[in-house]
Amino acid sequence: GEACSCEYEVCEAKRQLGGRNLQSIHDNLMRAQEIMTELRGALDFSVGEIAYNLDRIYEYITYLLIQSNIRKDAATLDEAIGHLTVMRDTWQEAFAKSPEAVPRRPVSMDRHGAAIMNLT
Repeated sequence: GEACSCEYEVCEAKRQLGGRNLQSIHDNLMRAQEIMTELRGALDFSVGEIAYNLDRIYEYITYLLIQSNIRKDAATLDEAIGHLTVMRDTWQEAFAKSPEAVPRRPVSMDRHGAAIMNLT
């Protein structure tokens, strides 16, 4: 889903950090920020506390991505990757325990080719 796409973009930015390819780092981190914005926009706050908690997590990860982009800092990228990995693993575990919760409708794609996740 989106969390995996975002994690990929951040890992790619970290890989590019070694070569100091500043434009590629920026592009990957901007795509990751766009994915976080999409995830936040897909939240349905009528479901309660979980949506608010996810929003705070997404907001913090976005903050880390912005700081990473400004500073080109590996430590901040590592922290963002850590949170994204936990998020990805948590979603995978939740879907594995409750496969009927996975939507059966076709997956829509954004302009970057990433699947758009509806968290309602």
